[in-house]
Amino acid sequence: MNACREAGEWRCCELLLQRARQRSITPLVDLYAIAIGACDDAGQPEDGVRLYEQGVEEGTFSHWHAEEPFSLDLHGFSQPCAASAVRYVLQRELANYIPSDLKIITGRGSHSADGVSRLLPRIEKLLSKELEPPLPYEHASHLVCDE
Repeated sequence: MNACREAGEWRCCELLLQRARQRSITPLVDLYAIAIGACDDAGQPEDGVRLYEQGVEEGTFSHWHAEEPFSLDLHGFSQPCAASAVRYVLQRELANYIPSDLKIITGRGSHSADGVSRLLPRIEKLLSKELEPPLPYEHASHLVCDE
């Protein structure tokens, strides 16, 4: 699967993912991440969202924060999966109905090699440059850790 992604063969990644799903091969989250990343690399974000949607339907992905209403929690997601999750939520779960502010939790990067968030810049780029029309957002730095 990684070789297909590196070769730019995003459709091959998708076919391999389908084969893995049919054979109940786990961990599917890693395979989905590679396939969604291949779609992202190839400039096919809608195909990435479609794969993400399959993962949600199967229970492979969970993006809502259990204890904070209307909060999208992207901790542990790769950049392409995080972008696909945001697109999925905006396009398919919320569409034009947003009852309150959507909170997108990206984390601060404490698990990154250099301690810098990888998701925040990717999500800011998505909201400000990739979506049509761009979505306004506020960057809030509210850190709560009970561990």
